[in-house]
Amino acid sequence: MQIGTETYGNMSNNLFSETSPNMADHNKTTAKLHVVVPHGHSVTLNPKVLCSATGTMDPGHLGITKVDVDHVSAVKNGAPAQLEHPVGVVISTGAGEMLPTEHRVCYASDTQARAGAKAKMVHAVFTTGANEFQKVSMPLTVNSEKTELERQKATARLERWQNADPSKVFGKDGLPKDGVTRVEHPTSDEVVHLVNVESDAPFSKFVKANMGSRTFMGGSYQKADTVPVEGVPHVKMTDDHIKEAARALKEHLTPTGTFSDGLKLSMPCMEGKPDKGTNMHVAITLHRDPMGCVEAGGQAAFTSTANDAAAAPLASKLQALAFDDVGKST
Repeated sequence: MQIGTETYGNMSNNLFSETSPNMADHNKTTAKLHVVVPHGHSVTLNPKVLCSATGTMDPGHLGITKVDVDHVSAVKNGAPAQLEHPVGVVISTGAGEMLPTEHRVCYASDTQARAGAKAKMVHAVFTTGANEFQKVSMPLTVNSEKTELERQKATARLERWQNADPSKVFGKDGLPKDGVTRVEHPTSDEVVHLVNVESDAPFSKFVKANMGSRTFMGGSYQKADTVPVEGVPHVKMTDDHIKEAARALKEHLTPTGTFSDGLKLSMPCMEGKPDKGTNMHVAITLHRDPMGCVEAGGQAAFTSTANDAAAAPLASKLQALAFDDVGKST
């Protein structure tokens, strides 16, 4: 089960404003979460939930250093429930990898041993009928150098490409959806892409900003001339270069880090089967190392633009613009 964000009344995370600078970090050191998980199952909080809770705008700025499991309870039909068997608490990345914490619990029992079942590794164990759940604090094993690199990349994304979602910028083929026109040679297999350097599409901005660099595609476009398509300047790029540039931008736009895919909270049965209708209520505190108030000063790179093909020129005209040997009199 995936959980996203929803705003109630006038509440928000105060991160987005059309008239003032956006803040990348509100200097919050902790974030409280209350998660309801069906007994024996799991819930995944997507990155937007984590960013909203921590006052950040990019998963690379989360900076989570410790997770506390403050309280666990079982509820059925609106009343406290008595569970026949213990329940584990496992916190993982959104991709399902158990968090590398300094605290873990190995659960084993005589019942498991007689059944030939293996011991189970979890972060905490909840048992009804026992004493009140004891808070569990779990410092994360963090690579500080890797974390700092992720923060730098996140800051760059906010400054240059705010709101640019890779899934909206690129299609399933990995190529940009907007700002680029693919042109096939009429008599050969050659393909050329015409990139609209005046478009608001993120890929167009990326090409325009980098084409004058010697390190961009080996300097192939430092002195490139533009061709007019319906009066709008376009740059001709080869099929190999468009794919390489798209991979580079997609990598830059894609958050990395421990929680780039979200946080998964699982409540596995240590023994027995899930009790349908019973929900586990889990209170969690995320501790983080904030960056302080950092302004994301770049303009938003819009992921949807006016249809470049609204007044699409004829294919023959595009071919003549893209290929030197097409449509030229001899």
